[in-house]
Amino acid sequence: MWKHLILPSTDLPKGHREHEAILYGVDHYPRMAGYYLVKQYVETNKRSTKELLNTSSSVIAKMTQTD
Repeated sequence: MWKHLILPSTDLPKGHREHEAILYGVDHYPRMAGYYLVKQYVETNKRSTKELLNTSSSVIAKMTQTD
């Protein structure tokens, strides 16, 4: 699922329909998938909210695709 649904869309801008679908789990995406991935990244890398805001989604995606 990761390689086929989420990984190809990691560079979508905020506000893009597909970005929102991934983040909130709309259409064929699992519910709240985006939030789960960010939470997993924060817990694994011990990042603060401030540090997270400066982290590219592609960095988070690269870390989570290996899990």
